Amino acid sequence: MSWKEISPLSNIRSRMDGLLEDDHDEYAGPMTSTPPVDLIDLPGEIVILVDLPGVSKDDVRLEGSSDMVEITAERASKYEDDEHLIRERAPREYYRSIKLPTNIDDAAARASFFNGVLEVHLPKIGIADKKLISIE
Repeated sequence: MSWKEISPLSNIRSRMDGLLEDDHDEYAGPMTSTPPVDLIDLPGEIVILVDLPGVSKDDVRLEGSSDMVEITAERASKYEDDEHLIRERAPREYYRSIKLPTNIDDAAARASFFNGVLEVHLPKIGIADKKLISIE
């Protein structure tokens, strides 16, 4: 067995070679992407900014708990059944799960969507100061 056959890089190399072949002209369906986010820690809240280009507000799903936020979105084409001469903007599904650095009040969360940017405001839950506990 040669080094090339057992090298973990050889598997990556063969996959890259396959991607560069010319037989990938056919549309293969929607791709799933991880959208870029900014997570901003302000004194009273956490703010999340998410880029979702080409997505409408109705195609965004936002779920939250006290320490986690999940964003799911879909960009569809209104010309799905038409013959494309060039197709570089395929339908795309977006998914992002964000673990929050502190607990938030999910019932008081609010979100807006403008120009392909989702803005989520998550009020922090007040955490009590540490207290000295006497030991008996």
